[in-house]
Amino acid sequence: MEITLYILLFVLFSFASLALAKMRIFFILPKSFFIIPATIFIILLLLHIFGRIDIISFILIAFSLFILSFIIYREFISKILNFFEELKYIKNILENPEGKEEKASSPKSPDEKLEKISIPELSKELEEIFYTILKTKKGIKEKLVSADKHEKFIIYLTNFIRYSIAETDRYKLFREVGNFLEYILPQNEIGIAIFEKSSEQEVITETDKKEKIKIIKGEEFLSKIIDSIAKGMIEEEKEYTSFPLSNGEKYGFIVVRGELDANKKNLLYLISKLTSAILKRIETEEELKIKAITDPLTAIYNRRYFMARLEQNFAKYRRTQKNYVVVIFDIDRFKSINDKYGHTVGDEILKKFALILKQNVRGYDIPARFGGDEFVLLLDEIEKEESISVIRRITGKFSLYQELKAILGESPTVSWGLCAVKEADSNYEEIIKVADKRLLKAKGLGGNQGVWE
Repeated sequence: MEITLYILLFVLFSFASLALAKMRIFFILPKSFFIIPATIFIILLLLHIFGRIDIISFILIAFSLFILSFIIYREFISKILNFFEELKYIKNILENPEGKEEKASSPKSPDEKLEKISIPELSKELEEIFYTILKTKKGIKEKLVSADKHEKFIIYLTNFIRYSIAETDRYKLFREVGNFLEYILPQNEIGIAIFEKSSEQEVITETDKKEKIKIIKGEEFLSKIIDSIAKGMIEEEKEYTSFPLSNGEKYGFIVVRGELDANKKNLLYLISKLTSAILKRIETEEELKIKAITDPLTAIYNRRYFMARLEQNFAKYRRTQKNYVVVIFDIDRFKSINDKYGHTVGDEILKKFALILKQNVRGYDIPARFGGDEFVLLLDEIEKEESISVIRRITGKFSLYQELKAILGESPTVSWGLCAVKEADSNYEEIIKVADKRLLKAKGLGGNQGVWE
């Protein structure tokens, strides 16, 4: 039994000695530490000689097992704990790429960074992974940021297209386009300039005054190249990239100041084409609306629109008691002129009177062709005496139309009947009836005059 115990202790202590000499965990055990188990073994023999082997043997065996457990703990458990410490350190490095720490400055070199890692063997195992992560960290972050921006861009682009396609106001459309471009090109200056149309709804030409150009966005920098915009030659300006807006004719420009790569230029080109298509749709709808309320021959309002506005004015009068006047005109001897000189001359007379009517009233007054050679005019928020002066000015200018005078051999004349709403306020149509009766009275008196009483 004793011999077996000696053999067991010898093997155990030898294993512990080799393990301690081989591993030297954390460099805290000297190379000579392996002699400790041998010393213990000698002490055990001496104790046995003196007859105390039984009790002491158990204690020494337990002590040897404790040493072995200590070795295992230091070798494996500590490595596991330090592994998590290293991962935490790597995470701090990744989260603070500039190396900003609260209490200590960053290491100056990768070697100094490794000094913070406690286990040399473990550091070597993680070294390749560690530096690979550091090397690709920036790219990974950029890709994550890029993916997030891409998702936001898609959402913004979808909303932009959805709202823009449904837009019915051209100026709101231009503002939407400008806001979208500022979002996707934060490093560039964005400008939008359009050519305003004249009262005859004609697109202004290169020879028109530059004051006709309306700057929707980017006035500060576009004002510096206003001459180039007027000439339509922005591409000659080196700092700027322009994308024309067209609705069949050149309508304006999207102008970007700053550098643009090929992808951004392609995107801006597509946005300019989309904007032009939406602009064309808006103008088509506006033209349809205008045609629905406009007399095609004279280009002033038609009877349907006039009656709708008359009803609205009557409702406003009931609320505010603000007076308005309705005048009905009839061109004298128009039927005989039409029969004698033909419809061409007759149409010219109608168009000329409509133009004079339109040019001599305010923007919120409503001139309209009522039918045939009859015209009607609503003068809003005006008293009867003042309105008579306006009507006399209109009929006087019509009589001075020299071209018709040369054809007819005499000055063209017109008869008219006037009524204020205060004289006929039972319903909105009554004022028309009263004005029409007064017109008939004027014609019965020989024409070329008006009746307002």
